[in-house]
Amino acid sequence: MEISITRLKALVKKEMKDLPRNMNVSLMCLLPVVLVLLFSYMQGEDAGQGVRGIDLLSMGLNTNLLIVSTFAISMLIAEEKEKNTMRTLMLASVTPIEFLIGKVIVILLFSVVTNTAIYFIAGMGMQYLAQYILWSVTVTIIMMQIGGIIGLIAPNQMSTGVLGMPVIFAFMILPMLAQANDTLEKIASVLPNHNLNIILEKIINGEGYINTSYNILVILAWLILAAAAFAYTYNRKGLDK
Repeated sequence: MEISITRLKALVKKEMKDLPRNMNVSLMCLLPVVLVLLFSYMQGEDAGQGVRGIDLLSMGLNTNLLIVSTFAISMLIAEEKEKNTMRTLMLASVTPIEFLIGKVIVILLFSVVTNTAIYFIAGMGMQYLAQYILWSVTVTIIMMQIGGIIGLIAPNQMSTGVLGMPVIFAFMILPMLAQANDTLEKIASVLPNHNLNIILEKIINGEGYINTSYNILVILAWLILAAAAFAYTYNRKGLDK
């Protein structure tokens, strides 16, 4: 399928203008930064040092991955399906895949900016920023594809919350409870965001990539599987159905 760069640029500009008007999505984009700022203020000057700083980073990053990367894109896709916007845009020769890429680029940009802000608020050093962005963007893409699947399946915006509850439990709650028992730890060990946290903690603690082969393989496996699952769902559901 041919993709027009000109149409993509126009769609991205449209999304950049429309996103601030969508209060639900705008609040989602601000929530992770507000949470990290709040906890950072409550912990005082030591918030960015040692394990506490890493925990703060992990909390903000996981919140952003779930709230912005996953649910924002699912709500935006469900909203357009609900409004039948795609049918109108098709008359202007905009293809569904161009429309989808336009939304993805905008949410990815907001996610990267938010993740970077969280990184600095948590007090992390500049020397780890490039590696942090690399791995956080990789997992962000995974979560956006999961969010895209939810958006394609959901008939409207309200139902994205219902369909997304198992995602919240699996990707946010299980890693938090991973140390409670061996079963939960084994389940969490196959989640991309949990393995991202492990990789980042090792990097920021100065250990580099020692004993991270499994964690990297899990993230790469999720990247491939999520892409395949999204492609299958898109071919079955589409944006104009």
